[in-house]
Amino acid sequence: WKINHDIANSLYVAILTDTGGFKFENTTSKTFLTVANLMKYGVNPCVLYRFCYELKPLEMIKLKANAIANSVFINNGLIGYTIITLQDIEKYNALSNYTDGIAEILRQVNSVDITFVIKETEEGYSKVSLRSKQADVSKIAMKFDGGGHQYAAGCTIRKHYNIALSKLLEAINEEMEFVK
Repeated sequence: WKINHDIANSLYVAILTDTGGFKFENTTSKTFLTVANLMKYGVNPCVLYRFCYELKPLEMIKLKANAIANSVFINNGLIGYTIITLQDIEKYNALSNYTDGIAEILRQVNSVDITFVIKETEEGYSKVSLRSKQADVSKIAMKFDGGGHQYAAGCTIRKHYNIALSKLLEAINEEMEFVK
C-alpha cells in the first residue's frame, strides 16, 4: 500500500505511543530513521505529541490527581500502587480509559521499581496495570492469565480489589522476593 499524509500520521502516533514518546527500551536508531521517513509526508511531531500527551479532559486530570494523592508506597518505596474504584470514576465523571498512564506516573518516583494500578470493573473484578524499571512484571501478570512486556504488563484478577491487592502483593513477593 501507498503511504500518504493520513497513514504517515497514524504510523507516527503508533510509534510515538508504543515507545512512550521515544523513551522506552524499544526506541532504537531504526525507530528514528522510520520517523524521519514519515516526516517526508508532512507529519508534524509537535502537533501529534501535544494531541497524544498534553490535551486531556479536566475529568481525567482530576481522577489522576486523586489516584496519585491516594497512592501507597511500601518496602522502602520499592513498590508503589493505587486503587481506583467505580466510586472514584463516577465521582469524577471519568471514562474507563482515563486511568491510563497512572502506573507510569507512579514509576517516576526515584525509589520505585514496581508500580501498579488496580481498577475496579463493573463486574466487581480488578483490572491491573503493572509497570517496572527493572523487574519483569510480565511474570507477575502471567500468574493471573495476563501478559505484556518485561516493564509493562497487565491482567484481570476476578476478585474484589482488596483481595486482588493481597494476591498481587503475594505474587510480587514470590516473583521478586522483596515485599515486606
